[in-house]
Amino acid sequence: MKPARLFKPDVRLSKLIAEPGGATIASSLARAEQRLEAVRERAIADIDGMIAEIAARAKDADERTRKVVYALADQVFAFAGTLKLAELSAAAHSLCLLLVREAPPPTQREIDLHVSTFRALRRPELSGNKTARAAVLDGLRRMAAAAER
Repeated sequence: MKPARLFKPDVRLSKLIAEPGGATIASSLARAEQRLEAVRERAIADIDGMIAEIAARAKDADERTRKVVYALADQVFAFAGTLKLAELSAAAHSLCLLLVREAPPPTQREIDLHVSTFRALRRPELSGNKTARAAVLDGLRRMAAAAER
């Protein structure tokens, strides 16, 4: 058997930073933030669509549907994390963990609670209230801990 070959792709940003007078890390991060802000509204609309689809599909508890719901929750996790919506990302991660739990299998109530949490975290009056967002996540954690006992 041949030994593994390591492959290191060229990263354009690394080259730009390494050049004399090239880009700085701070300026590159600032440009990335600007690009992210340019797509924020569309990405949030996509998240809202994913939440609606999770809610619609979660009523069917078969294994195939749970896999689709897991994939959607994973996308919400990634999008929300990228957009720095930490609590929404954490709630989506919680749903992913719930959906892969083998014993006991997730209940419809647990899935519905996650969907309600997603919707609550998207409400404008909660988005600016860190204490309320933390309380919503704490409720999910308590539910998960009780289910594991």
